[in-house]
Amino acid sequence: MRSEFSEAEDHMSELICYTRSCGFFDLYAPQISLLQGHFCHATGQDKRALECYRAAAYLSGRASPYTLLASRIGEVLLRIGMKANKQPLSDADSMDLQELTVYVIGECLKSKGVLAAYGKILDATLSPEITETK
Repeated sequence: MRSEFSEAEDHMSELICYTRSCGFFDLYAPQISLLQGHFCHATGQDKRALECYRAAAYLSGRASPYTLLASRIGEVLLRIGMKANKQPLSDADSMDLQELTVYVIGECLKSKGVLAAYGKILDATLSPEITETK
């Protein structure tokens, strides 16, 4: 399988450098943090991905509802994966995962487009019901 992660990492570094040198890094920090979270998630850097998702959510606040919700989706999916792989989570992380997941599903289902689809997928994935096909 061909991997272009090193090229993606180079592009991310160039993006950060360019936005800093032009003086508008602060404007794009939430989106850059989200992209960095996706990159770290994809390359198996779980702890760093979690930090990036949380930073993106914090930085986006109410200014960018899409970035806020997308970062929360990434955090929920990452934490579910970490829990399934029996990676250590702090007690606070373990306790509020269900609460965060319910919040994310609710917000996604209120949205339109791709976020609504993520909400439906999360809801179906975590549903306790078992569906049989005849």
